[in-house]
Amino acid sequence: MEDMSFEILEAVRDTYDDKTESSNELIAKCMFYLYHTYDNDMLRQGCVEIMNYLNYCIQCGLKMQYYQWEENRPIGAEILGCYDCPNCNSEVFM
Repeated sequence: MEDMSFEILEAVRDTYDDKTESSNELIAKCMFYLYHTYDNDMLRQGCVEIMNYLNYCIQCGLKMQYYQWEENRPIGAEILGCYDCPNCNSEVFM
């Protein structure tokens, strides 16, 4: 049987994506469900990429928060930041 992982992910995104926060939340819930229900590696990797893009945690499904800080370097200060899950601390660096 042919792997339809890409087509499934595209169908979910195309069906629900209207660029609003509620549609992003619905897409994230679908990706969370697919990730935790199926063991197809290609499908799961696609779910991780979409969840990271939408800034939702793949482990618990919560919206990640952006944290920003400044680090001093020999050539001057550098502003760094990352998205972090307030529930389980899985990080996706920008």
